[in-house]
Amino acid sequence: MPEFGRQGTYDVVAIGSGFGTLFFVEGLLRKRPRVRVLILERGRANSHAWQLMHDKNSDIDPESTYRRDPAHKRWNFTIGLGGGTNCWFGHTPRFHPNDFRLRSIYGVLQDWPVDYVSLEPYYLAAERHMSISGSEEMGAILPRSGLFPLPPHVTTSIDRIMRAAQPQFHFPIATARASKANGERGRCCSSARCSRCRISCIGPGRFPLIGPTLDGLPAEPLARTFTRPFCAKQVSWL
Repeated sequence: MPEFGRQGTYDVVAIGSGFGTLFFVEGLLRKRPRVRVLILERGRANSHAWQLMHDKNSDIDPESTYRRDPAHKRWNFTIGLGGGTNCWFGHTPRFHPNDFRLRSIYGVLQDWPVDYVSLEPYYLAAERHMSISGSEEMGAILPRSGLFPLPPHVTTSIDRIMRAAQPQFHFPIATARASKANGERGRCCSSARCSRCRISCIGPGRFPLIGPTLDGLPAEPLARTFTRPFCAKQVSWL
C-alpha cells in the first residue's frame, strides 16, 4: 500500500461500511479518540446524485455475489460505501420483551442471554443518534426510558381504522424517515422511494447515516476510507 505511506498501520480494521461498522467505529472513537481505524469496503462510493441518475444504489448486482437455490428468497442489499444504509425503508421497531424469552414463555427455540431491559438504553441511544420518528404510545408494549427525537408520522385512514379496532396493537411505526424537516434532512414525502429518496429524508448528504457518522469523526484517527484493491502485509490478532 505505498500510496498510504506511514498510514499503512492501523489499530482496528473494520470489514464493510454498513450499520454495524458505523455504530461500532463511532463508539470506539468516542472512547479512544486517537485509535487508528481502517474501514474496508468492496463496493464503490456512489454518490446520492449517481444513485438517482442510475436508479440503483450500487453498480454491483448483489445476485452476482452469492449462489442460492432458485426456490429460496433473493437478498436485497447494497454493495457500496455505506452498505445497507443506502437501501432501506427506515423502519426501526424494537424487539418485544417477549422476543428475548421464547423458551421460557412459549417453549420454543432458546432464550437470549440478555433481556429487553439490558438493551433498552442502547435502543434509545441508537434512536436518538438516528433521529427516529415515533409515537410515545408504543411505550405501552415496548417500555421506554426516554422520548423519541421526532414526533410520529400522520397515520393514514386505514391505520386509524385499525387503531380504533385494536388500540393495544396498532401504533405509528418507529422510523428513520423524518416527520419534520431540520437542517440536515427534509420531511418524508411518502413517495415509497426510500432506497433512492430525492430529498434524503432518511439521512443527509450522499449516504443515509454514513454522512453524519463519518464526517463527524476526527479526521486523523479515522485515517481514510478507500475502495481500491490492496494487499495486507500483516495482521496482529489481539
